[in-house]
Amino acid sequence: MIAIGCIGSLRLFKRWVDELPAETAAEINATEQIRTFTQQDVERYIGASFPNTATDIHYRGYTVGMQDSEVFIRFSISPSDLNNFLEELEITEPLKEQFYSGELRYGYQRTIDWWEPQKAQRYSGIRTEPEQSIVLSVLVDKTQSDEYKIYVHRLKW
Repeated sequence: MIAIGCIGSLRLFKRWVDELPAETAAEINATEQIRTFTQQDVERYIGASFPNTATDIHYRGYTVGMQDSEVFIRFSISPSDLNNFLEELEITEPLKEQFYSGELRYGYQRTIDWWEPQKAQRYSGIRTEPEQSIVLSVLVDKTQSDEYKIYVHRLKW
C-alpha cells in the first residue's frame, strides 16, 4: 500500500515537473543545485535587508531534493548597524560570545571560497529556529573592531 502511494506521488511530481519551465524543472530534478539569487531574493528569503553600510556582499543558495533549500551570506558592516540587522532578522536573544553554530560548517564543506567563519578570532553567534523546519545561524566576526564580518546561514527543510 505504501509503495503504491509512493509511486503515485512520484508520477504526480514528474507530471508537475514536466509542466515547469525547463530551467526550473532541471533545478528540481537535481540532487543538489546551486540557485541563482539576486540581492532582493536573498533579502526576501532571510526576511531582512542588507544594512546601508554593507560591503563585500556574497551569497549562494542551494536547493537539495524537492524542498530543502539553504543560503549562505557574508558581508561586512559597521558595528553600529549590527543591532538593527539582528532586529530585522527577528533575533531577540543576545548573541553568545565565542558561539559557533554547527550549521556554519556546511559552507566550507561545499568549498565556497569566501565562506570563512572558522577564521574568526573574536566572534559571537546564535542559532535560532524562527519557524518550523527553518534554522537560522548567525556569526559576527569581531576580529576587526571597526568592521564586522557577518555570516548568515539559513536552512529550510
